[in-house]
Amino acid sequence: MTFYHASKQAAVDAGKRFEPYWHARAELEPHNGWVLVLTPSSPDVLKYPLHELLEVAELDIGRMRRKPDSYKKPPTTQQVKARTSAGEAVVAPPPPPPPPKAPA
Repeated sequence: MTFYHASKQAAVDAGKRFEPYWHARAELEPHNGWVLVLTPSSPDVLKYPLHELLEVAELDIGRMRRKPDSYKKPPTTQQVKARTSAGEAVVAPPPPPPPPKAPA
C-alpha cells in the first residue's frame, strides 16, 4: 500500500502509527513527492483476508488514501523523443536528495 504526503516528515509521522503490524518507509518519487510504502512486518498480518486488512488500515488512518488526481507518470521514451524532435527543451527531474550521513 502506498500513501502520498507533502513532506518526508509527514510520511514518517504517518508511518509510526502502523509500526506494530507494518514496516513503513518514506520514499521520494521524482514526479509526485513523498510516498509512504507499507509492507507487512510479520506473517500474522497475512492471516486475515485482504478486505479486512484494508478495513483496518482505513480505521487506522481515518481514510484510504489513493493516488491524487495530480499524480504524474514519468514521460515515456517515445514522448521524450517526440518532444526533442519537435524542438522542445526536455528538462530532467531534479536528482533525489543524498542519503543521510551515518552517525559518527
